[in-house]
Amino acid sequence: MRLLSLLRRFRALGGRERFALVPATAGLIVARLALRALPLRKVLQWIELPAEERSEAAPIDPQTERLVRAVERAAHGLFPHAPCLTQAVVVQRLLRKRGHASDLRIGVRKVQGNLLEAHAWIEYRGVVVIGARGLSAAHTPLPPLPMISAPKAQKWHPRHPPL
Repeated sequence: MRLLSLLRRFRALGGRERFALVPATAGLIVARLALRALPLRKVLQWIELPAEERSEAAPIDPQTERLVRAVERAAHGLFPHAPCLTQAVVVQRLLRKRGHASDLRIGVRKVQGNLLEAHAWIEYRGVVVIGARGLSAAHTPLPPLPMISAPKAQKWHPRHPPL
């Protein structure tokens, strides 16, 4: 029944929203699988793309905004519980691909005694692009996660093996 409900909502969308929802859904599925199967370091390497030349002050264009909203919409349909990191990874890659330098942020807060709850979001030019829904003043932001470039291949030598 849930699938039928999702299909009905998909058909009710306009053409541009449908067009944005398909790559957003595909990106979410890939990111979710990557986050479950790979260390975060590898996922961050996947996000790191050569960015197109674009000014730091460039506003996000309407097409990119539509894709970001499609990621949010699809994530809540596919992964209703804890979709924030998956969304953040997809949106970070999306913005990076379009030349926007943004920060993947993670914050923590105490809940029920000493338990910690984490939340992820994306900031672009100091504004939360995605992830504002679960973010509260109680979250203590950790330093922005650095984008990690893939290590360069080293030549193997029997006397000097790579570290």
